[in-house]
Amino acid sequence: MGKEAWYQKCFRRHLCDMHIDDWDESFLSKFSKEAYLENLKRAKVSYAMLYYQSHVGLCYYPTKTARMHKALIGREDEMRRLTDMCHENGISVMGYYSLIYNVWAHDTHPEWRMINENGASVRGREGKNGEVETGITKGIRYGLCCPNNKEYSAFVYSQIDEMLDYFTPDGLFFDMPFWPHPCHCESCKKRWKADTGLDEIPTRADFDDPLWRLFCERREFWMGEFTQNIADYVKAKNSRLAVEFNASSIAFDEFRGTGNMVNRSSDFCGGDLDGGLLQESITCKLYREITMNQPFEYMFPKCEPSLFRHTLTKTEEHIEAAVFLTAAHHGATMVIDAIDPIGTMDERGSDAIGKAFAKVIPYEKYFLGEPIADIAVAYGIESKGLRLGNVFSNHTAAVAFIENMIEAGISVGVVSKPRDFSSYKMIFAPCLWESESELCDALLKYANDGGTLYISGGTNQDFIEKATGCRISGMLGSHTCYFAPEKKYEALFEGFNRDYPLHVNGAIPLLEASTDVEVLARLSLPYTDPREKKFASIHSNPPGILLDTPTVIERKYGRGRIIYSAAPIENEEYIIYQRIIRNLIDKYVGIENLSITTDSPTDVETVSYRDENDIYISNVLLLDPKNKPYLPPFSIKVKSNKTPSCIKLLPSEEKCDFIYDGKQIIFTTKPAEMFNMYKIEF
Repeated sequence: MGKEAWYQKCFRRHLCDMHIDDWDESFLSKFSKEAYLENLKRAKVSYAMLYYQSHVGLCYYPTKTARMHKALIGREDEMRRLTDMCHENGISVMGYYSLIYNVWAHDTHPEWRMINENGASVRGREGKNGEVETGITKGIRYGLCCPNNKEYSAFVYSQIDEMLDYFTPDGLFFDMPFWPHPCHCESCKKRWKADTGLDEIPTRADFDDPLWRLFCERREFWMGEFTQNIADYVKAKNSRLAVEFNASSIAFDEFRGTGNMVNRSSDFCGGDLDGGLLQESITCKLYREITMNQPFEYMFPKCEPSLFRHTLTKTEEHIEAAVFLTAAHHGATMVIDAIDPIGTMDERGSDAIGKAFAKVIPYEKYFLGEPIADIAVAYGIESKGLRLGNVFSNHTAAVAFIENMIEAGISVGVVSKPRDFSSYKMIFAPCLWESESELCDALLKYANDGGTLYISGGTNQDFIEKATGCRISGMLGSHTCYFAPEKKYEALFEGFNRDYPLHVNGAIPLLEASTDVEVLARLSLPYTDPREKKFASIHSNPPGILLDTPTVIERKYGRGRIIYSAAPIENEEYIIYQRIIRNLIDKYVGIENLSITTDSPTDVETVSYRDENDIYISNVLLLDPKNKPYLPPFSIKVKSNKTPSCIKLLPSEEKCDFIYDGKQIIFTTKPAEMFNMYKIEF
């Protein structure tokens, strides 16, 4: 695509869901390409995703391989003309196609169906008392087709042929590239047998079972191969076209077979989520880390909290907050609207989107450089499931850690793939699995080369033993236990001590300490096993048995150091645990040594980028929709070995006062409603 692909300057994106059936003649009867285009203009988008097909499986073009939506009979070129009209008005177009979810294909071709362990399609299942189950994976509205079925795959390719022969999009977006449930169709059984030599696909979801993990690994490979083949097929037809697969499952869903292979099939990473602004902030960091090309794309629904409430639109302030949060990460925002069954769109929603996008347009030229963050957390795309009986995982611990850093005014990054980590002063790696071996090796190299690496949990014993130099003699089952700090580390642990140790939960590796480690805390147990009837205190399980077993240790590792915690302290939401994590950062890095710090309110996130000699600092409000938007003034400190020539408030480029004390730049932000951005020039 040359030095700069067409999508790299498209930051304002729009999708209008059109999963509309045609059993009622009124459905899409009032669809108008002119009205649709007018709404795109009102929303001030530079990139529109247009439906060429939907979950229903009905096509919005003349098709010989499936069936066209009845409403377009007699006006077959409506969507093709809309594509052309977008181009005529300077709007790039991504064509939408639904994989896996295809009701028409499911109902017309029973042999293509995804089958559950009971030998049935979920589309035919009813819930208790005959009521319809509405969950995505269980609802009878959705017809699921298996990507391992060669006839279904051939059907997808034939539909791609039709779309690209009929339309002239700038790219194709493929939705739903994941396994809504484990498939037991004949195609999957044959492939499982061929890959593993085993006859039966496992049915019990247990991530402590190596056989189940093998099945999950195979599913991820199968889906990744499916998406890569599709991407290759599209590129072979037209190398200019961008290809994107929905990456929503990579971010926050449990392990559903969408992993790095699916991401690598896409020209850029993007996905739709509806979990609020904290989820958005975390996902932006992850997507920016793993995307093949910038900008990444974050999608969120116009409706509150999701498209399930069709007529409930987010407030203008909430839409603006979401748009600016992605903008702070220099990403592209896609707002998802939904068409009315009759084919009309609510112009008020388009106006609200347009107001938010209008405010971000002046900042787009400043989306430059690379993120500045001294602290990072390892997010394992393959480590999201629960293991060892724990209620926490890499995912839950990483989410809690990032929230802690935001509230502390500390810039935080995400690492998810092997690369050069030397820009980070400290990396936290909670609960990574054996399947993340390449990432774990890169983290150990980071420590060996001089970095400070914190590891927690007990899911990857080989990684733990390599990192700590200690042998794991066994595991303490998942129940209440305590970390008792050594005397000289009590302040580090916020005053917890041997008599009153720190409460933790989880399966604890029993380490045999080597001579080259410093023990920071040891294991303390309750008087009785909490699962027994026998107790010391009826309401709780106070500590009573102090063991010599180390639970938190420090070890020199090459030119760096490793800190290991047997349970992820960073997973806990309570402020006392968060302070302990901040204390660790202060001990091993020094808060005063961080590149950028703020004393902003806990609901404000600061995101910074360096572009050659310039620094861009964005401050964005993680808006509580119930509160009035207000970004108060606060101070920002930037480490620097030279005096800046000026600090400008963008986009006005108004110069701001600052102090330089020979080590750091200090300035105070101006109050704003939702967002501000500053440029430090040298």
